[in-house]
Amino acid sequence: MKNDNFCDITGLWIPPKFPYITFNGGGYTYSHVSLYGFYRHVDIMLSMGSNTLASEIFTHEVPDIEVLNQLHLIEDYFPMGIKVTKEHVFPDAYIR
Repeated sequence: MKNDNFCDITGLWIPPKFPYITFNGGGYTYSHVSLYGFYRHVDIMLSMGSNTLASEIFTHEVPDIEVLNQLHLIEDYFPMGIKVTKEHVFPDAYIR
C-alpha cells in the first residue's frame, strides 16, 4: 500500500495508502482490485441468477441479506469528477 496501483478489473487508480484487494503469491491475473472493482465483480456474478455457484456462495448463511441488496445499489460513485486511470496519471505514455 506504499505505491500507486491500478485496479486490474476497472483500470482505476488506487492511490498510495488506499485499501485494495490483492491475492497472495504471484502469477494472479487480478493482483490489485479496487474495492469498487470488487463490488462490481460480485454484483455481476450475483446478477446471473439465483441458481448459480456465485449466488450460493454469497447467500449461504449471510446474516443480513440486505447487505447483498445494497451491493446492487452501488453504481457510478464519481458523479462530479473524472475516473482517474493510467491515461490521467501517466499521460505521456498515451500521447499519439
